[in-house]
Amino acid sequence: MRLALILSLGVLALLPFYTQAQEPRANPYKTAGDIPYVLLGFMSYPVPVTKEEYIKKQLYIISREGRNPGMLDITDYVIRSENYKKANGPAFATHKYKDIRKYVSLNPDGDEKLTAGELARLAGYAFDIVDTNKDDIISEQESTEIKPIKDKLEIENIKRDVAWSSCPKMKGAIKKKECLKNHGIESGIEVIAVFIGSKRVYLEFTNSNDKNEFRERVKPWARSFVEKDLVYLSASSENPESIKSIGITSIKMNDFPWSDLVWPAYNPDKTEPFAVLIGKDGLIKKTWTRQPDLKEVFGQVDKLIQAEHPKIYTASSV
Repeated sequence: MRLALILSLGVLALLPFYTQAQEPRANPYKTAGDIPYVLLGFMSYPVPVTKEEYIKKQLYIISREGRNPGMLDITDYVIRSENYKKANGPAFATHKYKDIRKYVSLNPDGDEKLTAGELARLAGYAFDIVDTNKDDIISEQESTEIKPIKDKLEIENIKRDVAWSSCPKMKGAIKKKECLKNHGIESGIEVIAVFIGSKRVYLEFTNSNDKNEFRERVKPWARSFVEKDLVYLSASSENPESIKSIGITSIKMNDFPWSDLVWPAYNPDKTEPFAVLIGKDGLIKKTWTRQPDLKEVFGQVDKLIQAEHPKIYTASSV
């Protein structure tokens, strides 16, 4: 009863955002297969489902998980995961609140923040695709029609969860790589996360393969990579199979799936200089179409550290 009351209050608090979100815009989803997995939730049980009920249930994640009223951001995920890790250990910490990451990734303007208005609008678009007869109700038949899509996505999610928990335990980088592929994980970010673990990663693609130049570049910052929990990976179009690194020693970098998984994800042409900074949450934080000075890179890292540990949100408030 108490939970139902809290849910009702949270939904009522978000209703103004729902009203504001009804301005007409282009629907980004053309078919049910385009709808993200998290937006398919609450469409099938119990049926029939009205559009208003569905959007209210979707908005509840913001009132439940967000630090700030009417908004969910990636810091919510980072802080909750870190607090879970401190209380329960590192196992499954990155997955405990994975839905927060999935919801934040829906944000339409790329600002790593999902507002209640944005979520209500996207949820409305998703509902309209499934509601084929346009009566603002998802019937049992309409729900049944999207079940194969939901089942397929659910299987993919389970496979990814298994990979996250089992592949890192494999001995040898090659076996880890095979494990990832067998579980359908081939994106650059996911591969890096499994191989390197929960660290910040600075990826750099250059036109030079000079190892001495790399050593001189990182030498003044050697301690900072450890202190800031940052891994630096560098590859050159002159030799796409090789990789230079600092900040990690636990894997054989020659076996790292660089050329067939990471290159295609970030710099498929293998020609132009390109760099990217990835946070501990696995999301891209900054990109450069040049080789930035490492002082600039660490400046961005300091901003991430500050965002990950805001003083206003402590373990006691989780």
